[in-house]
Amino acid sequence: MLVAIMEEAPSDLVVAWKEAPYSLEELSAELLRLWVKHRGQFNQGGARHDGTGIDFTTTDRKVLDADDPQAVLGTQYPISVQCGEPATHG
Repeated sequence: MLVAIMEEAPSDLVVAWKEAPYSLEELSAELLRLWVKHRGQFNQGGARHDGTGIDFTTTDRKVLDADDPQAVLGTQYPISVQCGEPATHG
């Protein structure tokens, strides 16, 4: 099926295959582990769909101000942490 789709694509379309460094399953399991271990520290979080790591939002200054939040949180996976308030539901 993929071959048929590619045959219909414009000839100037370039496709680059990329293998994700981590599976969604790996990242989701690590996300859950961190969420439980650091209960209350994160406001939102999710695995990146390209398989490159995990994104979190928090208001925890210890995590936000850390030179190496990956080490502070005790994870082997790449993470990015941004300041963000919890979502409010009206």
